[in-house]
Amino acid sequence: MIAAILVGMVPFIGVFAIVALIVFIIPLWTVTIRRWHDLNLPGFLVLVGVLIPGVNVIAAIFLCILPGTRGDNNYGAEPGLPSDYLGKI
Repeated sequence: MIAAILVGMVPFIGVFAIVALIVFIIPLWTVTIRRWHDLNLPGFLVLVGVLIPGVNVIAAIFLCILPGTRGDNNYGAEPGLPSDYLGKI
């Protein structure tokens, strides 16, 4: 009985998985690109993590450990401190 119900849900689960993938992948890529830019590196390096297995783990560690560039860089001004934003609320 349960197996029959699950088999009937397979198309729904597939559609749900595709929608969830789109909903979560796009913001993840944009945040990762912003982090590469924070390091003053080109955002297309996000493709390295997507296309080359094994390198993605090294890239993730690289993004988590290294501090961002101080001051302005090629991709814009340094964002303000969180305390700067709290004063504007």
